[in-house]
Amino acid sequence: MTGRVKVVFASLLKPVDEPRMYDKLARSLGQTNKYDINIIGFKPKNIPADKSITFWPLFEFPRISLSRVLAPFKFFRKLLQLKPDLIILTSPDFLLISCLHKILFGSQLVYDVQENYYRNIIWSHGKPSFIRKLRATLLRWKEFIADRIIIQYILAERCYLTECSFITKPSLILENKARKPASLNVSELLPQQVIRILYSGTIAESYGIYDAVHLVDEMLKVYPKLELLVCGHCPSGEVFSTLYTMAQSRPWLVLQISSTPIPHQEILHQLSKAHFTLISYRLNPSNEHCMPTRVWEALAWEIPMILRQEHPWLELARHYKAGFGIDFLNPDQQLLHANLFSKKYYPDPLPEHVYWESQEHAWISLIDQIVVDYNLFTKGN
Repeated sequence: MTGRVKVVFASLLKPVDEPRMYDKLARSLGQTNKYDINIIGFKPKNIPADKSITFWPLFEFPRISLSRVLAPFKFFRKLLQLKPDLIILTSPDFLLISCLHKILFGSQLVYDVQENYYRNIIWSHGKPSFIRKLRATLLRWKEFIADRIIIQYILAERCYLTECSFITKPSLILENKARKPASLNVSELLPQQVIRILYSGTIAESYGIYDAVHLVDEMLKVYPKLELLVCGHCPSGEVFSTLYTMAQSRPWLVLQISSTPIPHQEILHQLSKAHFTLISYRLNPSNEHCMPTRVWEALAWEIPMILRQEHPWLELARHYKAGFGIDFLNPDQQLLHANLFSKKYYPDPLPEHVYWESQEHAWISLIDQIVVDYNLFTKGN
């Protein structure tokens, strides 16, 4: 790949095959065949067989460890080896060390803001409030410093334009829409068939996992042939063990969970086989204005969604006849029965703008323009 602009995507805790970093941002650039693309990140269970991208799974350690403390230095050493022209960070962990690389060697820096990390920390559980406040403040301080060096932001949510006060540079909104599947495997319900319900992605109390189990407990009163598959990453050991305890008395609760991220293709595989998927997030200031990736994926695969009735994204589901809202803690039995059996979902083809591909041109054009504006094509390694 001599002579091409060298691009490095990087994250500390996200695996190198993380859906947004790899499957959307990196793959979209890779298909142009104009860039030497590298991804640095956590070691996944399986590395994708993608000849257009070089993967560097540098990190594999417990969340609290000396190796994690030393990770920025390991990352910097890899940057010295790769000599990138453009660094695209998809999490804040390497902001300061990447700024140092730009100061010393002239690489340009783009920050993909996938979450409002400040609010996420403030509204997380498990640590005293003063510790959460300190961590969040230090992180936001780091983002304010890096803003002086960053040349461009990518925002996963439109609300970050107002929520993230550190942003002073140009921003492009690229929502977490899913790629359009090559084909759909629509699972039609037949009489007396077991209804397959999926909870996927991050498994945590704040994501509504216990409320999801409670809802299915109530749904069994309407229809006894249900199966809830919980498939995803469960970072909390307490939640992990609690779910297995709950499953012992609930034969319909099937667990496919791991303390490390589960390959995204496995989650999509399970989604494609589901009759319904649960969107059970508990609303708080860190997520109330965001559109969950699970919603975009359910739309793309045309899987009906069961959402909380207070969810702001319920309007989108209703617009496309893609799901229904319910009180997870005290569900209306008649409403459940009507929506499970008497309603037709996704009656019309979805518009192209609900898929990731509708954003690809803007993303590729942005990077092409950065290459021109900063003369990166003259520096390609």
